Amino acid sequence: MLVQSMKPDRVILRTAGLEDAFMLYEWECSCEARDVTLSEQELTLDFVCSHVLSSQNLVRDLQQRWVVEDSDHSPIGTLDMYDYDPSRAVARVGIYIVSEARGSGYATEALRMGIEKARGYGVRRLLAEVHAENVASLSLFGRVGFETLESNGSQSIVRMSLEL
Repeated sequence: MLVQSMKPDRVILRTAGLEDAFMLYEWECSCEARDVTLSEQELTLDFVCSHVLSSQNLVRDLQQRWVVEDSDHSPIGTLDMYDYDPSRAVARVGIYIVSEARGSGYATEALRMGIEKARGYGVRRLLAEVHAENVASLSLFGRVGFETLESNGSQSIVRMSLEL
């Protein structure tokens, strides 16, 4: 499946900065985010600040976090690329959109923009891990061309891949 573009400027991706740390901390600590994340990392505001500072450039830091904004520049989520392996040109990707902004195509557009950014960095393959019960995320990744690699029944995790 080809990654297609939507209307320009409906979604904006900007690299997260320290000014975003408290908002990111609140989002990551929310029950809805904790229910779908695969990370078991204990979150503190200091940890989020440190993570933001070490997630500025995918090539240099091997991870990058973007804030997803709508056309009014209101933050509505995050897009993360992490575990970048330059020798294999592979990175993992994850996305979070606040509940109020879901169902409007923002996640699809943000993920497509992220895929283009990954290509620009020289990434040739993106990987995603999604809880099997997270039907919306499975649909999102499938819509932009990710294919299922495997489903781990014991942990209910679906691993997906996109060749760029």
